Amino acid sequence: MTDNFHRPSGPLDPVAAQVCDFLGADPTWSGMPTRPAHETRAALKAAADAMPIERIPVAHVEDLSAPAGDFEVPLRFYRPVEAPRAIIAYIHGGGFTLGDIDGTDNYCRLLANKSGCAVVSIEYRLAPEHRFPVAVEDSLAAVRWIAANRARLAGGAVPLLVGGDSAGGNLSAVVARRLAEAGESLLAGQILIYPCTDDADIPSVHAFPAPFLTQDQIVWFFDQYDPERTARDHPDFSPIKADNLAGLPPAIVITAEHDLLTEQAEAYANKLAAAGVPVTVRRYPGMIHGFATMDLFFAGAAGEAVDEVVTFVDGIVPGR
Repeated sequence: MTDNFHRPSGPLDPVAAQVCDFLGADPTWSGMPTRPAHETRAALKAAADAMPIERIPVAHVEDLSAPAGDFEVPLRFYRPVEAPRAIIAYIHGGGFTLGDIDGTDNYCRLLANKSGCAVVSIEYRLAPEHRFPVAVEDSLAAVRWIAANRARLAGGAVPLLVGGDSAGGNLSAVVARRLAEAGESLLAGQILIYPCTDDADIPSVHAFPAPFLTQDQIVWFFDQYDPERTARDHPDFSPIKADNLAGLPPAIVITAEHDLLTEQAEAYANKLAAAGVPVTVRRYPGMIHGFATMDLFFAGAAGEAVDEVVTFVDGIVPGR
């Protein structure tokens, strides 16, 4: 092949291989594109309920909500100390179709404790019931509400960062750009963990057979979010297609070696850098899409990724 798309150059991590084999044999995951999204959500919830996870203690956890038009966006607020040094607005992944604040609960607890920052997890409405751009507008409204309520949440006008994984990374990038375009200098940084930044039909999504989050699954997720395929060139759908990224806050972009989204995530990082935005990029060898929030399986790599995010935050919000 003559293209220069990213392809794994090293072996799949042995634990990742076991996870992929297990999920590949699980009809809930492997058969996802063949059934309605709500059935997959119900099956995943039943599996999670059958395997309860011990929650990481955090000093204060509270469920809140933020208005988005006539909808109240569910939020979960984690405050690790009485006076947190910053707030991280966190947007979960799941292909715009799956996921909720319960699914990233332990990750947000870990992030809060390690960073010394408050974390506010955002549960936007999901596709296909709520198609593009509902997730964008919910996330944007929630981040604006968090910014306006910093004194209540953190005791003062502390710095605010936005971040998320996968679809949540996409939404974080969009929120950061939308706020900058509106002249709202609310954000000190953006945390983009293997974000999707482009369409599912681009050639790099066909570059290699991914062991997890396959090309067919990526296409299915995007087709839930935008079934008529009318928004694929809109920068609120594909952040990499924005004309101007200048003036955005510093970013960290975390990617995984065995992930079809790595090419577009790192291409977005390069576009940010070309626009003068300070960017840190870290690719994790042997890892698959989703590893950073799978700390149950990838304690080492997931822990490193959290530490990498904390180091990034330290560079923006010093003084711990």
